[in-house]
Amino acid sequence: MEPIRQKVAILGTAPSVVAAPFADPTFEIWSCNGAWGEERSDRHFQMHTPEPEHIESLYGDPYMRWLSVFPGPVYMQRPVPWVPKSVALPIEVLSKEFPEHWGCTPAYMIALAIHEGFREIAICGIELIHDSEYKSQREAVQFYLGLAIGRGIKVSFPGGSALEKHSTRYGYDHPPEIPDALTAENKRQGTLAEKRWNECSIVMQRAEGGRQAFQAAAQMAQKNGYLDFAQALQEYAEQAEKARSGALAERFKAEGVRQATGRMECTIAHVATGA
Repeated sequence: MEPIRQKVAILGTAPSVVAAPFADPTFEIWSCNGAWGEERSDRHFQMHTPEPEHIESLYGDPYMRWLSVFPGPVYMQRPVPWVPKSVALPIEVLSKEFPEHWGCTPAYMIALAIHEGFREIAICGIELIHDSEYKSQREAVQFYLGLAIGRGIKVSFPGGSALEKHSTRYGYDHPPEIPDALTAENKRQGTLAEKRWNECSIVMQRAEGGRQAFQAAAQMAQKNGYLDFAQALQEYAEQAEKARSGALAERFKAEGVRQATGRMECTIAHVATGA
């Protein structure tokens, strides 16, 4: 695609995404994965295995509905019928121009922005702080950002980011002292919330499956005149729905803790890096 603007903001899901230039018409807005449903998005990137069951298990049914009506291009491994605007990421073209350092979706996005000739790349809501899977992802993002800077492209961080600066100037500075207990407790709470979120998601899926099965069976029983049996099955369907609603409420609570610990982790990283 030919860019219609010279600037692009690449969005993630960290708290600094709120500083994205949604209202600035000189910027294209590119979102990916869980960063959907923001105030504005011109292009979206979903580079996971393009099977609907897999994507739904990661992001839920509302995201699937959003993908089905998104008006801009949705970059994927290949076009799929269930995403009308899906297009294939030109991975072979990018791989001929750049080193194969494809550690995460933002790496593809930054490379595509460089390839298309954007003159400014703003990074919003991308921190990649965790030293789990994010370690290799952070390396890929920093690699392509460095490549962009080397090509004379302006790279900015409107909301700040742990990617923006190193923690210290080697040999000059000493890193600020952040209590290990604070970091460890925040990580523990985030891990517990993540586990609880996953548990609730499983309960919701099973309860919804049970509700649908009981409801279908109740309709069939009623159609065949087994009214008492149909009533019992309908009650089971209602119980399943109650279980699903309860799990949803618990998942909302877990999500709140997840977001709070994520914000705290970003804050700790910003203090440590001076970003």
